[in-house]
Amino acid sequence: MNAPAFFSCARPALPRRPTRAMSLVELLTVMAIMGIVMALATASYRSLSDSVEITNGTQQVVDSLALARQIATSKNEYAQVRFYAPKTGSDIRKGQFTAVGVFRADAPLYGTESDYQTWETQGRFRKAAPMARIAGNCVVLNHATYSPLFPILSGLQHSGTETFPDGTIYDWAGFYFKPDGSIDLTADAASNSLSVCSLKSFLAQNKLPPSYATLVIDPVIGRSQVIRP
Repeated sequence: MNAPAFFSCARPALPRRPTRAMSLVELLTVMAIMGIVMALATASYRSLSDSVEITNGTQQVVDSLALARQIATSKNEYAQVRFYAPKTGSDIRKGQFTAVGVFRADAPLYGTESDYQTWETQGRFRKAAPMARIAGNCVVLNHATYSPLFPILSGLQHSGTETFPDGTIYDWAGFYFKPDGSIDLTADAASNSLSVCSLKSFLAQNKLPPSYATLVIDPVIGRSQVIRP
């Protein structure tokens, strides 16, 4: 016997809505929005990458300065910090400082600063620690305005060239930490400063980019202060 019609569970089929494709204007709008989002994401990533490199590079310089000061005060002798800029080779950062080294006399030589300068010219200085090479695109700027420390160093006796094991020739400029912790530079602290930044960002604007670090060395106590914008 057939069941009554009102007991049937079958539902009537709903009419299928017609699908509508995106118009050309809508497609172009979506593509434009995606392009803007990708451009913003790329800029944010580049800024973050620069900031990380600057932090690491600045810390390498600070650590080298602190080591030189520690050697000078604890050993009662002069210790030297040298900043290296590639003069030859394939490094695109030629002319900018990309490495920092700490040196001390090859034996306890308790003399005057002029004595140490003489021993330095005689090749009696040795690395006190492995060279700190600044990685990535980060550099210590060799620029009179943003790193006034280096024009001062270029006029000092302790500067020269050095050939690295890979055959690359580097220019270097350095200064001494004295046994009392001070440095042999001008007493004007503002002149004893240097800037660390991304070289690509600097060259793109020909000025300090939004992300950089300035390091100021106190000439009396030899301690350094990092300033970030």
